Amino acid sequence: YNSMQNICDSTLHNVIVNCSGVGIENQDSGFNFTVYPNPSKDKAIIEITLSSNMIVEIRITNLIGELVGFVNYGSLLKGVHKLPLNSNLSSGIYILNMITPHGISSTKLIIEN
Repeated sequence: YNSMQNICDSTLHNVIVNCSGVGIENQDSGFNFTVYPNPSKDKAIIEITLSSNMIVEIRITNLIGELVGFVNYGSLLKGVHKLPLNSNLSSGIYILNMITPHGISSTKLIIEN
C-alpha cells in the first residue's frame, strides 16, 4: 500500500494521478470526449467537452500498449470542440487517451479499412 500511495499522490508527466482506495470511481473531472464515427475508416471526429480552459493531448495506443499516434491540441477554451483525427491506422482496435492537467479519460476506437 505504501508504494501505491506514493504513486497515487504524485504527478506523472503532467498527468495527475488521484487514487482513493481500490476500485473505479466515476468523478466529474470537468472534461470528457467521444469519437465518431466509430467504427471509422481513416478519418474521425473527436468531440471534446471542457468545463474550463485546459491543455489537451490525445495519445493513441494499440491493444498491447504501444504508442501509435499522438495529437497535441494545446490549450483549448471552455466549451465543446469538434476536432479532426486523421489517423492513418491499420484495421484494428485502439485506445484513445485524452490527457489534461485534470486527469485522463479513455475510449476505444475501431478502424475498419
